[in-house]
Amino acid sequence: MVFLLPLVVIILVMVFRLQALPADILRQELEGFGVALGAAAYGGVLLWRVTRAMEIEQKLQSQQPIISSPSSISPSGLNPAKPQKNPSPIPPVAATPAAPVASLPVEMRT
Repeated sequence: MVFLLPLVVIILVMVFRLQALPADILRQELEGFGVALGAAAYGGVLLWRVTRAMEIEQKLQSQQPIISSPSSISPSGLNPAKPQKNPSPIPPVAATPAAPVASLPVEMRT
């Protein structure tokens, strides 16, 4: 609330000083003020969106990936008694064509 007091004082001073201006000049002043206010609002929204995106990206990067590489799987997690078969008749190399980096999961991109 305290930060609003200087803003109110500035607005009152502007209104008092603009009363002495003719109507055509006052119209130009208010048009310029509207453009400046719109540009400031646009810049504020842009900064808010950028900082929000950076916070989300930082949170995603700080999370530990589920499996970073096949070597991180412990041998006790694999069951050698039941070997898994590939249900697809196509070999695994041919079944996964080269995909662009953007379509890969985040864990595989880093």
